[in-house]
Amino acid sequence: MRPIRLTPLFLLFLIMACNTSIPMEVLRPADIVLDSNIQKIALMDRSKPSSGFLNVLEGLISGEGIGQDREGRERAMTGLSAILANTPRFEVVQTGISMEGTRGGQRMAIPLDWSEVERICNSVGADALVVIESYDSDYFSSANEEERKKKDDEGNEIIEKYWTSSANLNIRIGWRIYDPSKRILVDEYTADAGENYSGQGDSQEAALDRLPNPLNASRNISFNVGGIYAERIAPVFITINRTIYNKGKKPHKEAMKRASEYMKVGNWDKAADIWFELSSSADPKTAGKACVNLAIAYEREGDFEHAMEFAEKALFFYQFNNARYYFDQLNIRMREEDRANQQMQNKSD
Repeated sequence: MRPIRLTPLFLLFLIMACNTSIPMEVLRPADIVLDSNIQKIALMDRSKPSSGFLNVLEGLISGEGIGQDREGRERAMTGLSAILANTPRFEVVQTGISMEGTRGGQRMAIPLDWSEVERICNSVGADALVVIESYDSDYFSSANEEERKKKDDEGNEIIEKYWTSSANLNIRIGWRIYDPSKRILVDEYTADAGENYSGQGDSQEAALDRLPNPLNASRNISFNVGGIYAERIAPVFITINRTIYNKGKKPHKEAMKRASEYMKVGNWDKAADIWFELSSSADPKTAGKACVNLAIAYEREGDFEHAMEFAEKALFFYQFNNARYYFDQLNIRMREEDRANQQMQNKSD
């Protein structure tokens, strides 16, 4: 009998079926650190093109939808606000102010006058001003007729014609952060994002119809870019996932199953007691799995010292190679936890 070969996809399914994914909320540190004098930040849009005619002309040339840049700017601000609402570091306020920037929106205008920044910040009691300084999107699409060989019902080779379409959406958003108390630009950053799309149809029109609506695509990408910039400037809570091992071989099969059941109903203490007993098992694979589970249980409690102790035991003592990924992720988590804590020290009580 021929041996059964398991595909990589099926092997991945088997591995996932033996594990449980556990969500964990953690504080992700910001990419840049804002000074402790900044406790309340105000948001403003200054990316409206100063020449509507030129912007409309560019839109006609590039294939942008009507209002694409305007709605994109709004969605970028919404994405920024949505993520900043999840930061414990700052209080965030909307100014509701929309100003004109450069003529085409493709580059940032000269920085705002400091007297204007001070006036805006004072009006809402903010310590800093976060501004969308420029916004530009370009959408290009095309369709081409192609041929391919195929056989008809009688087995004769025929040439079939069809159409393929493609599109490219590029978005560039410029940001600045003004600190009026020190009269300095805390950050000046340009973000580029884009997507490529393709479609196929029996006609040119059908192929182009397979492409996404440029307005909707622009809105989605802009929202994401706004959220990414929020994570650049503020520590925010995000959800990460850890993998708990819930299967084992005899004679530990029932114990691993029982610990998993405790964990699933939220009784981590009883689950940890079982994993602790199994962490000294004569079977190195079972012990390695139990050590990883214990490490995750300690990580949930913020006890990184014990979490690392059991992660190292799984990887180096029991040679449980599947623990390598978690060991690396735990190291990253510990470094980011330190950075986030340092950034939170800048928050006033």
